[in-house]
Amino acid sequence: MNNIIFTPTVILESYKKGIFPMGDSENNRVILWCNPDKRAVIPVGKLHISRSLRKECMKRNLNFSIDRCFEKIILKCADRNETWITPPLIQNYISLNRYGYAHSIEIWDKTTLLGGLYGVSIGAAFFAESMFSESRNGSKFAMIALMFILVKNNFLLLDVQFMTKHLRTMGAKELTKTEFLQELEKAKNRPANFQKSKLTNINTELLDTIYY
Repeated sequence: MNNIIFTPTVILESYKKGIFPMGDSENNRVILWCNPDKRAVIPVGKLHISRSLRKECMKRNLNFSIDRCFEKIILKCADRNETWITPPLIQNYISLNRYGYAHSIEIWDKTTLLGGLYGVSIGAAFFAESMFSESRNGSKFAMIALMFILVKNNFLLLDVQFMTKHLRTMGAKELTKTEFLQELEKAKNRPANFQKSKLTNINTELLDTIYY
């Protein structure tokens, strides 16, 4: 795929085939197309929330928003010493957000941004790309809000790409490439509305919806 012009349409078609792009931190013009043999997913409705994290959610009056500041979220995710979120990716994901495919979740303590994440929604599949924390557990709060949205809107698949210790503690499991593509085939053709959510407060109702 190295000779293909990098556009939002190309990105979407790649996701539908189980392939996702990553930039090269040493050369902004290089796009790497990833199709790993093992794929990490978190089963929808089975996010593991530790007792301590649940207690922290209950003690704090946190809110989440969807797509309030997508560009800020992706730039925060890219702000690290070495990043695969290079300028060409940033610009294309901003375009995908304008077209209604890429979404961000923001976590707020009143007007203070605590963390967030972004990813791509196709049918009933959500492909989580990256997350960040400005304070303790900010990215975990964002994952909680994401799972609530996916459960409420009957999503079938949450792709988190590569397994990490952090994701494993939150309930992630690995699928073979064949297994992942089978799940993707079911999910991508099923209509789902990512943005529909009346509840914006991380409270007992939200936690009970996804608690595992």
